[in-house]
Parts: sequence; structure tokens; C-alpha cells
Amino acid sequence: MKKTIFIKMLMLFMAFSISSCCDEKPEQVEGMEVTSTSPEFSELARKINPNLDCQRIDCCFMDGVETSCALVNACLEAGFCKMVATE
Repeated sequence: MKKTIFIKMLMLFMAFSISSCCDEKPEQVEGMEVTSTSPEFSELARKINPNLDCQRIDCCFMDGVETSCALVNACLEAGFCKMVATE
């Protein structure tokens, strides 16, 4: 009984340890440029572009189109974008 509880506690500890170590997100940097392998992300960047207010939000570039850095980070986290350059 004690052995089973100990193993469950150990597995729970390891699960929390692994989840916290791999929780690293790309840093949101204004002016960051990425290329996308996803036509959906590229199309969304083009649709967002006319409505941007870069004075109020951070703007980045995806496939040469100015878009929000939030979209760029989502694309990076999903694995559909690669960083090209930062300012």
C-alpha cells in the first residue's frame, strides 16, 4: 500500500516537473519576422493587416506582411513558423 502511494506521488511530481521545464514560450519581440508554412496563418496575417494599430499593439511580420505579434507567436508555438529576423 505504501509502495503504491509512493509511486503515485513520484509520478505526480515528475509530471509537474516535466510540464514546468517545457513551458518555455518564444519571447514576443516587436518587429520580429517569420516565415510560415501554413496558408491559414498567412491568410489570417493578410486579413488582420488593414485593421492594425501598431501605435497601441506590438506589430511583427509574417511572410513580409505586417501583423500582430500575438499571431506570430501563436504560429511559432504551433510549429508552423520559423523566425527569420528580429529588430
